[in-house]
Amino acid sequence: MKGMRLEDIMDDLGKPENKRWFAWAIAGMVMADGKMSKPEEKYMRELFLQYGDSEISTEIAETMKKNTKIQLDSLVLEDRGVAARILKYLVVIAAIDQDIPKAERDYLHLIGKKIGFSGNSVMATLAWRKRELARQADGKKDENEMTLQLKNEIPRYK
Repeated sequence: MKGMRLEDIMDDLGKPENKRWFAWAIAGMVMADGKMSKPEEKYMRELFLQYGDSEISTEIAETMKKNTKIQLDSLVLEDRGVAARILKYLVVIAAIDQDIPKAERDYLHLIGKKIGFSGNSVMATLAWRKRELARQADGKKDENEMTLQLKNEIPRYK
């Protein structure tokens, strides 16, 4: 099973419009609480390096400077594993500061619905991340657990 590296997810998304959607979703996650923390900057730098579309990268950067809310349509993916990795990737970004503000939790719920996951699945993914952080503190890691659970959920797009 593939990991949660940005380049792997981008490769698996295939179509340019899917990659563009994910790039905007990352920017929306970073800016959900109205500010970009130092640890979140790392994710944006990685995005701009990996994405490769300078026009979209510039548009995203300008939108973030204006602190404009990012609106996305639903993204229907046949491969639920890719959708699960998108959700997990965004949860990791949200949890980078340890505390997940309400605005970021709300954004995760919105994006989860946009890729076909229930609110319960989003909450389970947030709980997974808390467990994962505790495991990492103890020197253990199991990122495939939540991917398998999410992959088997029946999509519900909103």
